[in-house]
Amino acid sequence: MKGPDPLPDSETDPTSGGRLGEWYANVKSLPFRGKSVVIFFNVNTYITILLPGSGSRKMLPEFVERTGRLLQRLNVPQHLIDREMEAMQEIRLLKTDSRSILGSMNDIGRHLNGYVYYDRIASIDEMEWDRQERILTEHIYGAINKRMSEGVTYPKHLVKKIFEM
Repeated sequence: MKGPDPLPDSETDPTSGGRLGEWYANVKSLPFRGKSVVIFFNVNTYITILLPGSGSRKMLPEFVERTGRLLQRLNVPQHLIDREMEAMQEIRLLKTDSRSILGSMNDIGRHLNGYVYYDRIASIDEMEWDRQERILTEHIYGAINKRMSEGVTYPKHLVKKIFEM
């Protein structure tokens, strides 16, 4: 990712010790001149956090805050959210060569392009990030289909399973 203060180095910075575990990040250009979004993707639940920008360490507090808000919207008990937010203070975002994870993140990028096109979004300021994160928890993207044998088909169900709800 670009920027003077890059996101944490996957080789030296600590991993999150929370229930959500590993996160991956990817920058996707938006169809607005010079505008991008960072897609934060959780490998255990397939939940997605979206932050406008091109990626830097300065985004991490907002990423953690948005993750907490998404967990609240998914009705995770507050004491579990608090523990997760504490564990996420020491987080490392990982690079991946996994075709499965990259495919899922590409699906999310296509979803965002469709949202901009079909909802006639004229600027990044019109993007409803909370709404898009909610939609992404309620739909199947990419490799999550492989988990159907577990009786879990959507990211919101994987969150409930991980938080034992």
